[in-house]
Amino acid sequence: MGGNARATGNRASAIGEQSVASGDFSTAHGTLVTASGHYSTVMGHRASTNGMAGAFVYGDQSTLNYVTATRDHEFVVRASGGVTLYSDALLTSGAYLSPGGGSWQSVSDVRKKTAFRELPGEDVLSKLRAMPVRSWQYKSQDASIRHIGPTAQLRKELATLRQLVVAIFNGSAIPVARTSRKRVSR
Repeated sequence: MGGNARATGNRASAIGEQSVASGDFSTAHGTLVTASGHYSTVMGHRASTNGMAGAFVYGDQSTLNYVTATRDHEFVVRASGGVTLYSDALLTSGAYLSPGGGSWQSVSDVRKKTAFRELPGEDVLSKLRAMPVRSWQYKSQDASIRHIGPTAQLRKELATLRQLVVAIFNGSAIPVARTSRKRVSR
């Protein structure tokens, strides 16, 4: 349905301009989209499931580049305006990924939490003092935007610390706390 939309897969559906649903039981809805994997879904603009079975791909209209799945059963989204995921019906709980960002922001309001436990503060602080504090930027963001925090490689090394302070280990919270502690202990 639409301009040059083709559903050639078994029980596939295609809607939009140059939409192709060639995988069996696939769905393509948008412009210049291809659902070529069996049981795959593609929506939006310039997006493809790239032959990956069970993949879901969404592309916004921000670029002339294609966004594609790279693995079977993958969920891929290009949303240059950011992504918000809600986990409750009242839209009060969830997470947000800022435009160009790489860390999810989640609800951190004390009024939305329960079952607090005290942690051994000196143990936490000694581990924080041993952690390097670095500033960096994402390749996808403007050079004026700087972040403070660990990288994935550092997080792997800090498995015991993560177990101890899971509640505050969200991107840059620990290095900022460490920087504050260094200034206080001088």
